[in-house]
Amino acid sequence: MLSHFPTPYPHEWMYSVYCRYYVRSGQTRRTAIIRELFPDRPHTAIGSLYPNSAILQVSAQLPNYPDARTLMLNHTLFLYHTRCFPAAKKEALITKLSSGTKTILGGIYRDRQLSAPRYCPLCMKDDRADYGEAYWHIEHQIPSMEICPKHECGLLCLDGVDFTTIKYDFYPLDTQNLIPAHSVSITAHKWEGSFSKILFEYATLPLSYAATPGHSNLATALADMGYEAKYSRDIHTALDFERLYLDLSMYFGADIVRKVFGDAQMAYQIARVCKWSCLTPERHALLQCYSGIDSATAFSEERKPGSLERQLRALEKSESKYGQQQLCELLGITPSQLSILAQKYDIQPFWKQHRSARTESIHIPLRAEEKQRILSAAAIYGNGQAAVFARSILLREAEKILSAHNQSKEDGHT
Repeated sequence: MLSHFPTPYPHEWMYSVYCRYYVRSGQTRRTAIIRELFPDRPHTAIGSLYPNSAILQVSAQLPNYPDARTLMLNHTLFLYHTRCFPAAKKEALITKLSSGTKTILGGIYRDRQLSAPRYCPLCMKDDRADYGEAYWHIEHQIPSMEICPKHECGLLCLDGVDFTTIKYDFYPLDTQNLIPAHSVSITAHKWEGSFSKILFEYATLPLSYAATPGHSNLATALADMGYEAKYSRDIHTALDFERLYLDLSMYFGADIVRKVFGDAQMAYQIARVCKWSCLTPERHALLQCYSGIDSATAFSEERKPGSLERQLRALEKSESKYGQQQLCELLGITPSQLSILAQKYDIQPFWKQHRSARTESIHIPLRAEEKQRILSAAAIYGNGQAAVFARSILLREAEKILSAHNQSKEDGHT
């Protein structure tokens, strides 16, 4: 059993807890502490940002300590990297990991990685005042977090310390040669504070804040900003992702958008994010930051109707009667868009429609040369409207045949 093993502080990285135990032990030999913590695995990677067997081995030696599941959820980046997974998938993953089943967290290792651990000098000052020592914060290790979400100052690295060196060695933050808090300058862009706070929420909100595959309130919010592709019949809210990518680059700067999404050819990833088929949290977070919605709304199981849907349903419930064209003018859409929206939101047409509308059709297979002859004739006699021309010819010839047939029947009776 481990004696005097420290209890984790709020949002403390599990690696930091091992480092504080190393300091408390009074040992100077790293290998002795490694063997004490992990008797059967002297080469265990202690500097991991993700749940691994080290947590299981330590928690098994501490009967009155937080269990492995709790440590994995609160002191690794599991919650951050699985934030956009469906809740059931997250629950299955954490259950396997905390029971010792070897599990690959798909997609995590493809995210942009940090080269070295980071700290905030102002958090270090606060921690020393509150707890008597500084410690490594897990949220500061989120790849796209450039500033502290609490103090909005830039995060710093230690000279000569990277993720390779900490993998099997101890670097307690409180004993390092750190930049003093009074020398820190706060130079964050306007949006960086909001973005960092969203990333922090992704790392700390409960497991239940998860993907909602049937809808995306984020996509709805972006559609309300004018990015909806209104002619799409997709059950998901379709976005003009190319225009959105350009506007994101103008707002955040081309560098950050390129880091998160890739170059302009990768703009289609925006559509995948809004359909929950791309689960990279930093992409979802950047779009959420731009849209201005909060995390509770972004991950809500309740679908939030968009502006057009709300207007359409309000007009449906009103006592006024509208013609199709009048309704389209009120909503600022075309008749085709109105038809698509009604189908997408399962709204029965409540507007006046022309009773003479053509609803039937005939499909006529043609050879290429036959179709070309019709198109050429339509260009001469039908103002280029092939369908109108073909219909008029068919109806004219049908009328001749029917008239001749009726005439022959009358002649037969006389």
